[in-house]
Amino acid sequence: MTALRKIDLAWALLVLFTLTGVFLGEFRQGGFWVVLVIALVTALKGRLVIDVFMELGEASPVLRRLVRGFGLLVPALILVTYLWGPLLARFNWLLE
Repeated sequence: MTALRKIDLAWALLVLFTLTGVFLGEFRQGGFWVVLVIALVTALKGRLVIDVFMELGEASPVLRRLVRGFGLLVPALILVTYLWGPLLARFNWLLE
């Protein structure tokens, strides 16, 4: 696959994933499964950006794993916030 075709395919997938997230956010009731799908879509989008647009797919293994791990942090925090949001909100006094 040529580099230009790979970028075009990644861009189309990013648009599709973004529209999927918009659809879920606007037209579905909230719940664990919706949040889980949104977190998975976020992880997939991050992986595409990291590997294709940042071109870290061919980078050194240490750098690639470090950035990919950081890319998984956001979806993990989405799930943590959904599952333990009220508990985390109690720690707001620490920021005052």
